[in-house]
Amino acid sequence: RSKSMKTFINFLTTFLFILISQNALSESTYDITGKGNGYCTFNGEFQKLSDGSFLQEQKCIEFYFDEGAPEIFPGKLTAECTYTNRFSEEMTQTSSHGVCIAKDVDNDGFIAVNGWSKPDYSDLKFETYGGWGKYSNTTASGTPQLVDFIGTDGYEFTYKSVLTIKD
Repeated sequence: RSKSMKTFINFLTTFLFILISQNALSESTYDITGKGNGYCTFNGEFQKLSDGSFLQEQKCIEFYFDEGAPEIFPGKLTAECTYTNRFSEEMTQTSSHGVCIAKDVDNDGFIAVNGWSKPDYSDLKFETYGGWGKYSNTTASGTPQLVDFIGTDGYEFTYKSVLTIKD
């Protein structure tokens, strides 16, 4: 190969590497706020642990209403959630961790994990994983805040999150 051909190939390889790297790192972020409601349809039996505390499984349906999401996202989702709640010996709830499968009207969605371990809920947070459809290149993380309980099995909450879309 001639020297000019090698120089051209090196230039082309470097250019393609930079172009691919920039595209791989390209992403957009959006601040999203919202409100939601949840209703628990199953409260499992309490399982006593060796330290005297208890675990309980709970199944809930949640509804999310986003504000500030990009136009491609409907902003209204439903989720089926499974929570594992921990209670002290005195039956005071001490933590909760859950997995939710959320879907929009197009049946596109994501898996989210959430939870808290402080009695004042100050460390309550969520993060999404494993999206499909329009959510396949997205992640979101944020902080929900309990607004109020509705009856014995319902709850109302608000949330703030950051949606990241990998372009």
